[in-house]
Amino acid sequence: MKNANESTVSVRGSLWILALLLILTGGCRPAFRTMAEIQRAYDLPPLPTAEQYPDFDAVVVLATVDTELYGTDRGLWTDQVFHRIVRVFRNAEARANVEIDLFPGEQLVALEARIHTPEGRILPIRREEVDLGRANVPLPGTSGSETSVDNASIEKNTVRLHFEGLVPGATYEYRYRLRRKEPYLYDSWAVQEYDPVLFAQYRLTVPQILYDEEGKEWDWRYRYYRCARIGSPVIVEENNPGLGLTETYTWTLRDVPGFTPEPRMPPHEEYLSYARFAHTAWETWDEVTESYWTNHLTEALEPDDRVAEALRDILSSGATSMSISGSSLASDDELARARRKVAAIARYVQQMPAIDLELGQGSLTPAKPAKVLERGRADTKDKAVLLVALLRETGYEADPALVVTRDHGPLDAKFPNWSFNHMLVLVELGSERIWIDPTARHYPFGELPWRSEGVEAVVVRTGGTAELLITPRPEAKHNSHLTEVRMTVGADGQTRGDVEMILDGEPGSLLLGALDTISEKNGTDRRDAVRQWCESEIRSTYADAAVTSIELRETSPGRALVSFAFETHEVIVDDILPHLSAYPFPFDAGLDLIGQVERRFPVENGYPSTWTRRITVDLEPSEYAVAAVPSNVDIHDREIAFESRFEIQGEQTVRSEETLTLRRSRMLTRSYEIARDILDAQEMAGATSVLLKERPAN
Repeated sequence: MKNANESTVSVRGSLWILALLLILTGGCRPAFRTMAEIQRAYDLPPLPTAEQYPDFDAVVVLATVDTELYGTDRGLWTDQVFHRIVRVFRNAEARANVEIDLFPGEQLVALEARIHTPEGRILPIRREEVDLGRANVPLPGTSGSETSVDNASIEKNTVRLHFEGLVPGATYEYRYRLRRKEPYLYDSWAVQEYDPVLFAQYRLTVPQILYDEEGKEWDWRYRYYRCARIGSPVIVEENNPGLGLTETYTWTLRDVPGFTPEPRMPPHEEYLSYARFAHTAWETWDEVTESYWTNHLTEALEPDDRVAEALRDILSSGATSMSISGSSLASDDELARARRKVAAIARYVQQMPAIDLELGQGSLTPAKPAKVLERGRADTKDKAVLLVALLRETGYEADPALVVTRDHGPLDAKFPNWSFNHMLVLVELGSERIWIDPTARHYPFGELPWRSEGVEAVVVRTGGTAELLITPRPEAKHNSHLTEVRMTVGADGQTRGDVEMILDGEPGSLLLGALDTISEKNGTDRRDAVRQWCESEIRSTYADAAVTSIELRETSPGRALVSFAFETHEVIVDDILPHLSAYPFPFDAGLDLIGQVERRFPVENGYPSTWTRRITVDLEPSEYAVAAVPSNVDIHDREIAFESRFEIQGEQTVRSEETLTLRRSRMLTRSYEIARDILDAQEMAGATSVLLKERPAN
């Protein structure tokens, strides 16, 4: 053991070469025990009551993970058994659904589930309450042989359980075994959950009799994050009939408090308690990347005639004549031509349909580029390796880069391990470094999505050497929302509005991507998805608004222009004093999350950005004229700036312009006071609003 925060688990053997093979014990498992037996076995307290936990809908009574590494004549395998018991107090209907994700290469070899009713009866889950997807695992009590289907497809499979008889006061329980045909290399144990956990346990069982040709020993390292109470594991040596001599390391923790997140807070991984495991062959980042290069990348990046053929097709399509947004290279020199060529190749890979898998979900080995080209779909690692192969075929220096995206928390640079969830590509043209996200479909060339900006990247150089670099950091000027509205109020109060929204950088890319997702998921035309979005935007202010026309254009990568017209009767409010009702398209910048409420966590906006809203209201030919407008506002500090201007133009026209700038991706506590000042200013403007007066009849 090194210390309480980072330690090792020692066994002898090798990840890659076996001198002695063990016998597979199969998918057998003990039947469910009674609740009384479970409580005695784990020394659990009496089942909790709703009165003990007034702030939570449920309590996790038991959450265990049993991990086994073993060898067979077919190589190394890893089995993991997950066992959960949850006591439900409230919202039983919402709690009745459980999902288990199977990633490529995983087998579900055992599954059982049941309900303990408040009266103490046992309700086994019925076959019709389980959607196994592509898995084929007979449930206990049903007919059929003990078989399992390897989830060999390129996409994940989700198994869904529905506990139909779940009611408040009941307890549901389920246990399942996952199998992978590869060694146990890395893992994360989620010690803390959103519900309180009475008993959490992680068990790791490893053989003692695995040797490499040199007889070297190898270990696992582990590191705790915000859970110092765990302490050292309990170590038990056994002679397992199926596995031979083994050592089992058990980490146990009781009474883990629940975690209640706040809206728009930073990634939960920055605050939750968890433990991370890694192999001691990876004590430096060079060892991590050398292992990945040798065992997963080398074969995929071998030269292939089909890659060369695809490259010729890409470069002959005319795409290399494309202009590059934001490029400072006006002349058609060699570097400018190289940038256009790289951009064309990157665009080809980015436009390829994506498979919704993060790096590490399933096999770590990318598909060969020729295979990706054949099937026309790919996940993050497949796309990155295809892009690297195409660029290298062109003669450019390109390498894959492993990252933990910002929405998954920071990379722990002091603990080399496999915690990556995404892969980028770094291209070097002379002294210029260009970062490319191969899954970023609607982003300008050389710009990354916010989740990959300003993060530490581990670049895998040829041969496996690691280089740690920081990806470019985001700036507010690159991400902007500009909304221009012109409304004309008729004599009967009916108002027609014309809207033009220009979303640049991250907002535009996210909108275009979201519309793609909506249309693909719902099977709707993209135009219908745009209409739904426009209606939701305007109806958040005017409930009766009807959208009469729409237009969406991607004027350049990362820039979306949305135009639409609407009609409403809710612009003029005539109660004590006639005035204009709330202006549409309020800033969605998280300021409303501050208010007067004390938050525990910062407000996460994802990326720095600027919002601008310009609205012109023409009252002609209505019977109203403008009487008064709110005062101008100018509030700012180093992190937040807000300006608001109202102007009367003639008797029946009022024009306003408001701009909010967030210079950081995260609003820290020190900015809360100025955020409240801005909220107060907006509330005051809303209270005074634009006052109207009746015009005398001619």
